[in-house]
Amino acid sequence: MKKIYEVEWLTGRPAVGHEKYLFKSVTSDPLVVNPITKKREAFVVLKRMIGTNHECYNTFASDELADYLESLPAHTVRVRYVVTYDFYRSRGYRIESIGDFGHKPAAQNKISIGGIGGGEIVPPNAKEPCFPWKP
Repeated sequence: MKKIYEVEWLTGRPAVGHEKYLFKSVTSDPLVVNPITKKREAFVVLKRMIGTNHECYNTFASDELADYLESLPAHTVRVRYVVTYDFYRSRGYRIESIGDFGHKPAAQNKISIGGIGGGEIVPPNAKEPCFPWKP
């Protein structure tokens, strides 16, 4: 099932400054190593709030994605996800497009190659999942 959400984006130093998105501690260097290309590229975070202190996010190592996002007039972008559900609960997802980035097959491949992580920051009383079942 396709889901579209408006998400906030962070790149460079503001993204690295939020250590909660990093799997290991890094310095204030806004570049991270892309595990597939083995190149140091810009760190990008896409995040959205789904409740009080409940955040869903994805992280990327991608100079091209950072350049695209920084060219936008606002710090939000529409992200299209393809979500797989089992018995009304999300089992997995992939990002199909980020704004106009990813509409062509080559750019979709760059989204996959640049992806380095994702998850959620969940408060103790959270009830809503990142991708609720709503047809």
